[in-house]
Amino acid sequence: MNKLALLPVFYFVIWACTAQNISDLFKQFPYKQPGTQFKDLPNNRLYASNSDAFINIENISDMTTEQSFIAFTKADGSKIYGYRYYENGGKEYESVFSTRFYKEQKGNWIELPEILLLLGYDTFWGTTKPLPPKEYLHKFAIDYVLPRNGNVMVVRLRPQPIFPEDNLDKAKLQQYAKEFRYTQIQLIWNSQKGVFELGKKL
Repeated sequence: MNKLALLPVFYFVIWACTAQNISDLFKQFPYKQPGTQFKDLPNNRLYASNSDAFINIENISDMTTEQSFIAFTKADGSKIYGYRYYENGGKEYESVFSTRFYKEQKGNWIELPEILLLLGYDTFWGTTKPLPPKEYLHKFAIDYVLPRNGNVMVVRLRPQPIFPEDNLDKAKLQQYAKEFRYTQIQLIWNSQKGVFELGKKL
């Protein structure tokens, strides 16, 4: 009698542990920003789609931040999770662009740096013009933007502000920003290999 009474409870526990959507997983994700609010508020815009397995939270303040979280499915059915953090530094600081990938195993989140295909500056400039001098080149951040749906990630160059201590010419930086041959590059999710591969250059 006791065994029969416990059986439904056992099955309920298994279901509760396995039937998690992207919202549940993001709440458990340990590397999101401290104090993240999973609410839609005037200064905290929340977009959550469990059907697309995508979360986006934009916190509007003196230093606006944005967090994106998405699940990519491998051919074997397992999941890889992408997390992007953006922080607008304004005119006083450099902005932060960070995209990382993880897998989740029994509550442990393991970073997978091999998932992301790292692009060099030469991929954007092509071969038509030489790269800018290093001191100017480092004023462009490479931003890997996660998709709201689908399997195509877009990579863009983001100019950073120039500070007095940089001793750089703002006009030159603006000119170099016009010399990209490609303004965005696509990375395509390969579900068989479980990695991103180079796609179109636009």
